Amino acid sequence: MAAVLKEDDFVEARIARIESDVAHIRSDVAETKARVDALQQGVSELRSSVDTLNATLNGKIDVSFATLNGKFDASPSHVNAIAADLNAKIDTTAANLDAKIDTSIARLDAKMEKSIAQIRVWTLTLIGGFAMNLLAHALKWI
Repeated sequence: MAAVLKEDDFVEARIARIESDVAHIRSDVAETKARVDALQQGVSELRSSVDTLNATLNGKIDVSFATLNGKFDASPSHVNAIAADLNAKIDTTAANLDAKIDTSIARLDAKMEKSIAQIRVWTLTLIGGFAMNLLAHALKWI
């Protein structure tokens, strides 16, 4: 019988320990639930602020686009004048580039003609030298 009492005391001590651990777990779960609730509330507030900010920015962007569209629609002559100025600048630049290219080609042609003339003189000189050498050998001067 003493052995049975010892087992009952041992089981009761274990049950008391389990109850203590469960109470600790319950307090941890309650604390975790409180933190999760606080986080959910913070996320909800953050979401509402982001939605408000998004709506404000969308409104400002819409107003800005409407203003720009109004400016373009109100002054097509101004836009056409800018386009005409740009076309005139492009045409002037193209004409200047054409003139520079033509000048460069003319210089290159002149240099090539001079080089061709020099090559002709050298070629005639070499042919003359060979002819003189051939004549000197034929007449036995060398």
